[in-house]
Amino acid sequence: MISSVRRRASAVVAFVAAAALPCLALAAPASSEDIRDIRGPIAIPPWWHWPLAIALAAVVATGTVLLVRWWRARLPRALSPLERARHALTAAEAHARDGRSREWAEIVAETTRGALATRLGTDVLPQTTAELS
Repeated sequence: MISSVRRRASAVVAFVAAAALPCLALAAPASSEDIRDIRGPIAIPPWWHWPLAIALAAVVATGTVLLVRWWRARLPRALSPLERARHALTAAEAHARDGRSREWAEIVAETTRGALATRLGTDVLPQTTAELS
């Protein structure tokens, strides 16, 4: 009985193998149907990368401009002849209020001669007013 069961089982296995073998051969992909040449998905960067880069560039440019302005404001700048004259005349006015007329006259004369020297382009500080005309 065992041998008949074994015979029947081996016959069934052989039949199934004979019937399934052609189906398995059809299921194997041909070389033209091979999927190994298919590439993976293309990476698409998020939409916010460009606006973020532009915003960062604008922030850096604004910061640079503000830093340059702040740096230039810290540097001592040379006074123009007009500003120097105004400062000198302010000091002369303080001398006039205190009653020191001699100091006031010297500051006003120096300021006037300096303004004329700047305006005329010659060194007229040692000259007096009578020599200028």
